[in-house]
Amino acid sequence: MFVGRLGDGQRVKLVNNALFVAQVGLAIDAVRLAGSLGIEEKAILAAVQHGSGASRALAVVSSGASVDTIPGRIGDLMLKDVTVVREVARSTGADLGIIGTVLASDAVETKVLRQTSGVSARTP
Repeated sequence: MFVGRLGDGQRVKLVNNALFVAQVGLAIDAVRLAGSLGIEEKAILAAVQHGSGASRALAVVSSGASVDTIPGRIGDLMLKDVTVVREVARSTGADLGIIGTVLASDAVETKVLRQTSGVSARTP
């Protein structure tokens, strides 16, 4: 799909992946909330997939045995793009808004982007 000027395709990819990671983080936090309400992980993931909260990100979360498998499945790839989108936003003065808030959340930082090497996507 043509999106505009030279380089716009890469910027669209960064925005898309930032949104995807934020949605994965929100799905993981929904599992946490459901657990605190006494609902099992498998039950909430199965039910929400049939409701208005359904998304591709939720499907990725649901496809694993547990939310704990997310970093091993998508962490490395998404860490790179989240790091780049943060840097591009910082260098251009773009506001990541609520996407940035979700990307900086514990659900994303520790449950999606967690790295065994100790690398963090947070910018200094």
